[in-house]
Amino acid sequence: MTTRVPSGRPAAFRSELPRPCAEDWLEEQLAKIPDIAATLAVEQDADELMRKSVMLARERLGFARIGIWLLKEESRTAVGTFGVSGTGEVIDERELRFYDNSGYIRSMRSSWERSPHYYLDIANPLRSGELKVLGYGTRITVPLIHKGAILGFIAVDDLIKTDSVNRRSGTLLRQFALVVSNAYSTIVLEDEVRRSAEKAAESERIKSEFLGMMGHEVRTPLNAMMGYAQLLRMRERDAEVVEIANTIEECGAHMSGLIDSILEYSHLEAGNVERWYKPGDPIEVVESTVKGFELLYAGKGLGLEVAHEGDRLKVDFDAVSLRQVLSNLLQNALKYSERGGTRVKILSKDRAKGFVEYYIEVRDSGIGIASKHLAAIFEPFRQIGRSEDKKSGGVGMGLAIVKSLVKGMGGEIRCESVKGEGTTFSVVLSFRRVKSEEGNSGAVSNGAGLEARSPKRILIVEDNSMNLGVLNDLVECLGYANTDFAKDGIEARDMLRERPYDIVFMDVQMPRLDGLSLTRLIRDGGSCPINRTVPIVGVTAFTSEYDREECMMAGMNDYISKPVVLDSLRRAFDLV
Repeated sequence: MTTRVPSGRPAAFRSELPRPCAEDWLEEQLAKIPDIAATLAVEQDADELMRKSVMLARERLGFARIGIWLLKEESRTAVGTFGVSGTGEVIDERELRFYDNSGYIRSMRSSWERSPHYYLDIANPLRSGELKVLGYGTRITVPLIHKGAILGFIAVDDLIKTDSVNRRSGTLLRQFALVVSNAYSTIVLEDEVRRSAEKAAESERIKSEFLGMMGHEVRTPLNAMMGYAQLLRMRERDAEVVEIANTIEECGAHMSGLIDSILEYSHLEAGNVERWYKPGDPIEVVESTVKGFELLYAGKGLGLEVAHEGDRLKVDFDAVSLRQVLSNLLQNALKYSERGGTRVKILSKDRAKGFVEYYIEVRDSGIGIASKHLAAIFEPFRQIGRSEDKKSGGVGMGLAIVKSLVKGMGGEIRCESVKGEGTTFSVVLSFRRVKSEEGNSGAVSNGAGLEARSPKRILIVEDNSMNLGVLNDLVECLGYANTDFAKDGIEARDMLRERPYDIVFMDVQMPRLDGLSLTRLIRDGGSCPINRTVPIVGVTAFTSEYDREECMMAGMNDYISKPVVLDSLRRAFDLV
């Protein structure tokens, strides 16, 4: 016999129905539900939740025989979790499947979807998880429901005699099922969020690796194009040919800048950026960055000045990110200014709890931005309000990169602008102040303090024959002809063991042994003792500030990005 009992409306049963109970039995049992809910709410594993639910139902509510099943495949299959055997032992039933060939589960689910209730089966066969008949008695079944969705069901019976299976058990079991449903749904939701986040992170990683590799592959032929354009410009006497070479160089530099912007933003969005916090003075970084732009501004007839107010204090900060933020803002101001100039102002103030606050302002006299466009200027791939200035070019990544970097340092950035008058970017950063002794240890050797030598022997380590030829021609163009070559890190290591060199140009990404690993071996001294202090210049198509910092941390003295230009190569020889 099966009775359908609505939730909250207990029915009167015949004398052969479950035994009666004390009038206050249900109230006493319901009072235990909040504690059970609190215990289950902290569980983070679905299987452990089901096991613990069975244990609590036995120990706290007195259900001697209980099983929890989940519905799969549109209710055609019930999958076991944990239950109690005929002898009263808690058993793992996760491997069990109940295929609803008779349509009983589908019928029960359809009924539950119309109105939640519990089923009471009287004098029916009581079965094990394998559906073996263990005896006859009473079974009560309630649905696991969350936000209207039927997740599964809980069943109890009196095969093992217990006072908890009685005429009022259905109401108690319904409340217990709601607790289990909520806890299980929370775990499932959190697991879905975690898997979605992992999937998104994996997608970002694949995208970042793809873009990085594409950038590397694009720069390989671009390096040869620009390198030979430089050589052609220096060797050719015909003015028209020189002009063509200049055009090739300019177009190549523009393409390289676009690649850099896209790759940098991709790294930041994917979170593939390591923060390089070290003790130092942010004001020195700002001043040196501004100094590096002086010639560019002067070449365009623009002024550039920097002013500082406040104390110079040593703090723990990310110099790489700070330099890149300021470089992007100065480059942006240079691009959109045709008169006047740019003023950089720094205010530093010692705050409470050991922090120093820095206010950095970059004010230009450029074309400005209409107020209606200011809210969107930090969005990627946008060139807001610049439509009338097509010659500036770019893909609209600079300010998106700046915002990501500032946010990564825990700071804020805002923009004020007047169309036709200029733009002001304000950055607020806060860094932890360090004691004087904190900044005096842990220095990484990068070959500083090397003995000055005239360049006599040069080693170029490059696995791409085209880039090797370009770099050799550029070196010869600067007057250095005594050059050896290595096609990979292993070959270079063997050569560095046998003879001393005055400078090494090291490709970073190579087969068998990469440039960073080889540099660490050289600096360690055990592998190539006669060249332990040789100046090493990294040459790579990976061009972000973080790539440069990685090269320096490995022990390189300098870093040249592809496409290689003569000015960068000339500065590298200043190391020897």
